[in-house]
Amino acid sequence: MATPLHEHTRMTIEALDLGMHVFCEKAMARTLADTKRMVDARKRTGRILQIGHQRMFNPVYLELMERIKRGEMGAIAQMKAYWHRDSEWRRDVPDGQPELDRRLNWRHYDEYSCGLWTELASHHLQVANWIKGSQPVSVVARGSNLRWTKPSEVNDNVAGIFTFDDGMSFIFDCTNNNDHYGMQIHVTGSKATAEIETNRYFTDEEPVSDAMKEMIDSVMTDTSETIPIGGSTWIPEVRTNYGGNEIVKGYDLDDTTLTMEAFVRFIREGSAPDELVVQGYRATVWALLASEAAKTGNPVTLPDEFRM
Repeated sequence: MATPLHEHTRMTIEALDLGMHVFCEKAMARTLADTKRMVDARKRTGRILQIGHQRMFNPVYLELMERIKRGEMGAIAQMKAYWHRDSEWRRDVPDGQPELDRRLNWRHYDEYSCGLWTELASHHLQVANWIKGSQPVSVVARGSNLRWTKPSEVNDNVAGIFTFDDGMSFIFDCTNNNDHYGMQIHVTGSKATAEIETNRYFTDEEPVSDAMKEMIDSVMTDTSETIPIGGSTWIPEVRTNYGGNEIVKGYDLDDTTLTMEAFVRFIREGSAPDELVVQGYRATVWALLASEAAKTGNPVTLPDEFRM
């Protein structure tokens, strides 16, 4: 299902009831109730329902998850993510047919979409929930419209803080005003830091610079020479080894292809891991809740009847 968000529920449930396996793009649905209906239909029919979160099949993300499970990153203290684009996010409407605007530009209408929250933030929310092995307990968020010149019911600039039960925060921001920084997910642990989208991993055991080694050797052997303060001997007090290391070496596969290959494999095997639906569900409901928090200006929690 790669249709507008508000159509996912009806089409997915109809397909499941007809005995079909369904691959549905994220986010799952426009409302909490519709999202739950899709999960209930999957349980009732016994069919496979896979949501389009391709990072769950990306070797870089899978390797990082293993390192986290082994304790190599230590305690996860914070996660940050951003997704920056430079776009009007709008399709041209044919002359004389203004009624088509709602169909062509459905992402701009609150009835059909939560904008950046459901279209982009849902990806990063899935990763945060996956890494934590749980879901947030609350979210505070803000949004504004700084760029879009044509009427839009959704924001082109959003930010949110999702708090987990242990107090850890996942901080997310997204804009359609500037694409300089692009997209990234930072995972900060007590022993290491990961920048997942660029396949980089940084530890606290950084190598000593050549200039520093030279200075130490000269002091120990009493053959020290004049060393210019502020020169190459002195490095910034930043806890990185500058370039970091690759999480996965030589990775050049397309995770979208890997996701679709997995869907075909699950169909052949007759089942798919429940975790795939859980991750899709949690990412969707918290994207919807963030949108609500941005509208109201108040912290929002997940109602008990929608917990999974």
